[in-house]
Amino acid sequence: MVTIRVEKEQPEIFDVKIAENPENSEIQISFAIKDPDGVLSQKQVVILNDKGEKITSQIFEDDQYDEAVKIPNDLYKKYTVQIIADYDISGTGEDVQSGKVIYEKEIDALARVRVIGSALSDEFVEKGDTVKISYTIESNMESAIEKLVINNIEVSVSMTGGNVYQAEMMAPESAGRTKITLSQVVFGNGTTVNAKVTDEIEVLRSAPSVENAVVEDDFDNSQVHLTFELTDTDKAFVSGRVELLKDGTVQQKYGIDKAGKSTVDFEVTEDEEYEVKVIVTYERSEKGGHTVADQMLLTMPIC
Repeated sequence: MVTIRVEKEQPEIFDVKIAENPENSEIQISFAIKDPDGVLSQKQVVILNDKGEKITSQIFEDDQYDEAVKIPNDLYKKYTVQIIADYDISGTGEDVQSGKVIYEKEIDALARVRVIGSALSDEFVEKGDTVKISYTIESNMESAIEKLVINNIEVSVSMTGGNVYQAEMMAPESAGRTKITLSQVVFGNGTTVNAKVTDEIEVLRSAPSVENAVVEDDFDNSQVHLTFELTDTDKAFVSGRVELLKDGTVQQKYGIDKAGKSTVDFEVTEDEEYEVKVIVTYERSEKGGHTVADQMLLTMPIC
């Protein structure tokens, strides 16, 4: 008696496409399997990291595969994509190879960065000051980080130790809270990777100022009239007062309620010497905590 064993047709893998999408932490994988004799079972896609460790797998049944496979958001340099299946070409079930790798391809990982933290030289700055900001950045690239895109401006960086990169930018000339947003990391080989880290500084308000101060004598009525304009571009003014002093002692005092033009009348004695002062309290920060109290803006002699 002669036994004839007809082996099944070898399966084929074709139309393989593999593309990493690092921003979504996934690898898009598509392929087709030709397996007319049903040689394959328990099919799965397996992805290994650059250490040969399995980081994810996905079981599938159809002979057409097109999936975005999620991967950990780690800084691997390479991936290996495998198609694994139980394999029985004998037709008898007596020669099953379990977990056989029927396709394998290694791909280089695309550039990734991880911004671990950021630090400002100071949260509160003066108009036009230089602001230093440091970022701790890890990457999977051999090439060094040369520039960062901050607030849509490409800025050169210096490495200050470890994975810490420092950039400098100019503070705005207008007071208020300002966001500092890192949007891209630029490597020495020209590769650009998106990032998203936002910090915030506050440009401090300028002090109010006194302008156009004029003293008019009205000795017939034993008075002098002080006219001045309190300019407060940054709306920092909190309160103020005008003082008339004689020999360093306050003789008369009048409150200032708001910025703008003011006229103050003082009772005086002709031929005696006086001094007039304009004093204000103002807040430099929107958040508070930067109050300047009793700042003298003007001193004028009255003779």
